[in-house]
Amino acid sequence: MADTRECPFCGAPLAENANHCDACGNAVPLPNPNLNSAAEEPTKYHNSAEMMDDVKNHLRSGDEQGAEQVVGSSLGLNQDAARTVVQQANFDLQNFSQAKPAAAEKNPDPFSKPEVIDAPNAPMPEKPKSKKW
Repeated sequence: MADTRECPFCGAPLAENANHCDACGNAVPLPNPNLNSAAEEPTKYHNSAEMMDDVKNHLRSGDEQGAEQVVGSSLGLNQDAARTVVQQANFDLQNFSQAKPAAAEKNPDPFSKPEVIDAPNAPMPEKPKSKKW
């Protein structure tokens, strides 16, 4: 008898050919018999963000082949597709992961009194001589 499948979202047992989970209602993919057994092994990543963090760690250490293996095995991609993903991740690391700029000057307190500029020799404005004012 085949192993029982579980819902990847809630862990509830699934019927043999179920395409959705009766417990949580999420759609679940049917297993593909054409995939090799390595792809059916449980992955060590809980989500794609964890997998990409591992890819970036490989790239930071200079291990592009290791990054390609992680992508290929985790996403079920062939070598060319995995290489493309790794090249894009490497490009993103080089161009978009720079240090954040220093924080701007702290905004002044909006309730503080404005600074008074003392100009003792400045002329006082005069009232216009027009009576329409």
